[in-house]
Amino acid sequence: MRSVGFARQIHYATSMDDLTASELNLFSVKLRKLILELTSIHQNAHLGSCLSVVEILSVLFKLQLKNFTPVDYGETSDQFILSKGHAAVALYSALLETGFISQSNFDSFCAPGSNFEEHPNFHIPTVLCTTGSLGHGLPFANGLALANTYRNYNNKIFILMSDGECNEGTVWEAAQFAYSKKLSNIIVLIDHNKLQATGSIEESIGNLSLSTMFSSFGWKTFEVDGHNLDQINTSIQESRDSKTPSAIICHTVKGKGISFMESDNNWHYRAPNKNELRDALREIGA
Repeated sequence: MRSVGFARQIHYATSMDDLTASELNLFSVKLRKLILELTSIHQNAHLGSCLSVVEILSVLFKLQLKNFTPVDYGETSDQFILSKGHAAVALYSALLETGFISQSNFDSFCAPGSNFEEHPNFHIPTVLCTTGSLGHGLPFANGLALANTYRNYNNKIFILMSDGECNEGTVWEAAQFAYSKKLSNIIVLIDHNKLQATGSIEESIGNLSLSTMFSSFGWKTFEVDGHNLDQINTSIQESRDSKTPSAIICHTVKGKGISFMESDNNWHYRAPNKNELRDALREIGA
């Protein structure tokens, strides 16, 4: 049973014409403000990894998730899985700004007994599965997507993954399965900020092309600027018409929006002090 949030259904705009670019940009600024403040207050969370997914979440939550509900396996409700669970604070910020959770829910982050932990769990509205251990989101989505095809449901399942997560073998087993079962209802977005917890992706597994890798598994692939709202939205719209699963490689910057955090992997675990928070909020115009 879901213990927090609201059993509500929200119908989103479907194009940049329905929601002006300035409104979407403002939503992104609000998310960055919430992420920075919550991280600073609790001195906890994966800040750089949260800031790099802001535009992706903005497009999903304000434009692309159709008839989105806290828990609905019905015919028309799209679903979302944050496979890179370490970006939980970014997700909580999006849920707060779209009315799925309350301010008190949000403020309870990391408090004793709170459902709002450092990684999301299935007691939170809209969270279908607990994530944090990387490589689990896509396999879980496969099962849900396959069931939906048997039921002839007309919905999409979006999975937000990290590039470091693609080191996991389960990702590629799941990618092969999704293609073999023709799961065209799966759309993966990869936060490709080129950094993981202890170093660069290139240092870890070499300079591999995620687009080429997913293509080799039969997926339709896109490469976009992960901070360009229009590019993200357009690629998702095109993915909706694909006859195969789709992967959108979003080239992003870790710590995006804050000059002294951008591409600095120290901010994978660091949280801003009061002075750094003040400077960061000034930079984003909050």
